[in-house]
Amino acid sequence: MIIDFGDGCQFREKERKGIVRANFSQTWDGTVGMSVVITMENYFVDNVKHQGTMTLTYNGDEGNPSFTMVATDNKLIYPADTSGNNPEVSWSSAKTFTWLNGFDGFTGIESDNVFNDDIFTISGTTNGVNRNSNDFSVIIADDNPLYYDISCEYIKSGIITITETSDTVSVTTIDFSPSEGETTGDCDNLVTITTDNLPSITTNLE
Repeated sequence: MIIDFGDGCQFREKERKGIVRANFSQTWDGTVGMSVVITMENYFVDNVKHQGTMTLTYNGDEGNPSFTMVATDNKLIYPADTSGNNPEVSWSSAKTFTWLNGFDGFTGIESDNVFNDDIFTISGTTNGVNRNSNDFSVIIADDNPLYYDISCEYIKSGIITITETSDTVSVTTIDFSPSEGETTGDCDNLVTITTDNLPSITTNLE
């Protein structure tokens, strides 16, 4: 499958150009191990070039349907500026998407309502180099995955741990877990952010 944005067009409020290719290993019929490899050719979003390879693999339906997404040698290449920042962000990652509700198999995906009741979690790791030329890692642990409910525009629960290494090592956690008195079923934009040994901050995500 080829998605060709040509020399530039608006898509989801972004200016996009270039080509995205999806190479399916077989008919998308639910066979365990089936995969699709996504690559980009001169693909830009708002003048930022995207490079790399992403492979999505179906793990089967043992308990809950799940997919693994592996990103290899991915890059964002920003336009040159005078800030002195590294113009590139590079990373590789492996994430698991596990459906808890609303998975409708591999037929009827053309329906407008097929995703309306979906609930799923995301866990995994990312390692890369940021625009400060510092190594970073991101961990979403299996026991605190990000919990998505399509009926809510915010992440309902889960913890992201970000480690950045420069002259020192800095660790930041972003906790989407429910506040005291709330449950996972509540939908709000509150997160608690903690960096190293500094006091935690609870704030609203815009």
